[in-house]
Amino acid sequence: MNSKQQYIRAVLEEQYNEVIAVPEKFIQSDLIQFPRHFKVQGSDEKEILISAIITAWFTFGRRSVILKKVEQIHNHMLRTSGSLQAYILGSEYISYSNDHTSIYRMFKGRDFYYLCSCIEDILRKYDTLTISRFIEDIHTSLCFEAADYHCFGKPRTVNKRLHMLLRWLVRKDAIDIGIWESYGPEKLLIPLDTHVSNIAAQIWKDLPKGDNLKKVHLITDRLKEIDPADPVKFDLSLFSIGLDKLNIQWGI
Repeated sequence: MNSKQQYIRAVLEEQYNEVIAVPEKFIQSDLIQFPRHFKVQGSDEKEILISAIITAWFTFGRRSVILKKVEQIHNHMLRTSGSLQAYILGSEYISYSNDHTSIYRMFKGRDFYYLCSCIEDILRKYDTLTISRFIEDIHTSLCFEAADYHCFGKPRTVNKRLHMLLRWLVRKDAIDIGIWESYGPEKLLIPLDTHVSNIAAQIWKDLPKGDNLKKVHLITDRLKEIDPADPVKFDLSLFSIGLDKLNIQWGI
């Protein structure tokens, strides 16, 4: 590792350690609070998974608005059926099958129906799933084939929400939930949002312009040079640096 890589690692490690040293500060304003709530409550793994998928699905736009919407959806499901699993497996979501009114930005009620249909299919075969194979083929599992509806976007795209979902479920620390410990965190890809993209571009000047899957892989590979075993933990560092607008001099 050269001197610049050592400097970058020192900065990112320091920021990561600051985030996980006081996890409540991060969690209380982050969407991970919803699936983490079920983990803290000792809920069934499937309950955590449902919460994580639904939460990640909504994660774009203004954070304060997303938090309210995700809380509203969780409360609706819990009031209706008592648990997220009961709501999905009882097919309560079918009432949204022909609902074309907006539930959040461009998402219509029917989109929520498609998402829940995919989740129900996952739940019904979950106990026989091999997690590694499921993750590698997760696009297929989260696609409503009849409508060719990819719940998290089509394969070979940036798919920030999907990679964030996997970070939550695979990594395990004071922030991430880590219910899928059999899948190595070294296989994850960086969830590329605006903050991460902007800070990464400040660190590595040779990154391509615009956000695409190639850039996702390039940033992930650069982070693997710093920490091969857990590169995506630095998503917390890059995101926090960008969110807090920290002025860091990356050139040495």
